[in-house]
Amino acid sequence: MKEIDYLYQTAIFYKENLANRRFKITIRRKDEEQSIELLFLPCHFYHLAGLHKLTDLPFLKRSSENIYREILSQKISCSDIQKSEHINEMSDRLIHHEEMFNLLNANSLYFKSLHGHFKSISADCVLTNTITANERYSFLFMKRSESVYFPCSFFTRNEQKEYTKEGTKWTVLSITEIPK
Repeated sequence: MKEIDYLYQTAIFYKENLANRRFKITIRRKDEEQSIELLFLPCHFYHLAGLHKLTDLPFLKRSSENIYREILSQKISCSDIQKSEHINEMSDRLIHHEEMFNLLNANSLYFKSLHGHFKSISADCVLTNTITANERYSFLFMKRSESVYFPCSFFTRNEQKEYTKEGTKWTVLSITEIPK
């Protein structure tokens, strides 16, 4: 029986559900309402999948878009990255990758502005679910570039309070895709 290539599955999922898509997120805090745009590009996959954590694999120190294409063409596989001493630091992103898309379809989300830094992540805000059935929380950190936000990190954890205690909390009212 062939082993599942979670890296490839994650890349395919990203390509089919997120890559080159733009979303409008409407948020509210007290009486103030705002809209932001979130854009997913192919080059974002590298960081979202946690490949940047695998610092001991020289073949990953190239263009993030080229690495993404090589994963899609199966020139780089899960067995290649399993050789890293840091694989445990990013493996939850591969196993729970669908949560990234589920965040954009959930009803119980909130948005927190982080004012530039959160732990070791340089991010302007985080989009997270308030709770799921198995009490696993998803976190999508975003950086702002002019008027558009880009995803810069994604992971799932059980420690919801530790990752969301900082920043200003906004309620997500809606998330809609902006047509190309």
